[in-house]
Amino acid sequence: MSASGVPIEHISRLAGHRSTVVAMTVYRTPIRPVLLRGADVTDTLFAAGDNGKRLRMSRSDLF
Repeated sequence: MSASGVPIEHISRLAGHRSTVVAMTVYRTPIRPVLLRGADVTDTLFAAGDNGKRLRMSRSDLF
C-alpha cells in the first residue's frame, strides 16, 4: 500500500495501530526487492533440481 501512495496514517489505522510509529518502522520497509530476490533464488533452486529445465514464475505473478 505504501508503494502505491497510501498515506502512512491510513496504513496505520487499517492495521489497528494507535500511532504511525509501528507502521513507519515495519510497513515502510521496501519488501518488494526482498520478495523478488527470494523468487530468483527459488527459480535457481528449481532449475538445479530439474536437470536444467527451468521453472519460471513471472514477477508479476507475485503481485
